Amino acid sequence: MRRRVEQTTSLDERLTDHLRQIEERVKNLPPGPERIEALKKAEKLRHAVAVYNYFLSNELKPPG
Repeated sequence: MRRRVEQTTSLDERLTDHLRQIEERVKNLPPGPERIEALKKAEKLRHAVAVYNYFLSNELKPPG
């Protein structure tokens, strides 16, 4: 049985904090494969934050 972890911050806050950490890491990385992977991860996190915010917005309407 999985142990449940009660989150103290929202998903949006956790994603945004992780994105900031990755962006800060990218600034200190020299050009190369590790930096490219970090940039890709940052882009995925930006998309995740945007999708999460869209789902919570009033723009999303039920069908019909």
